[in-house]
Amino acid sequence: MQNTAARIACQAPRREHHSVELLKDLHWLPVCGRVDYMIAVLCYKAVKLQQPSYLMVYSRHTDSRAF
Repeated sequence: MQNTAARIACQAPRREHHSVELLKDLHWLPVCGRVDYMIAVLCYKAVKLQQPSYLMVYSRHTDSRAF
């Protein structure tokens, strides 16, 4: 789906098999890279910006065995 959208955006021929180059030209991440990026952003926000609030429980974990 993403490769098709890239071909449409670049007006490349339908049989264009160089979708990696099209994604680079458009500055688009591949789907797996986009997922990794979004997870990293969510973790950064939870730890550094203390958002979203529903993840705060996980970012401020305390050890229950502490003295």
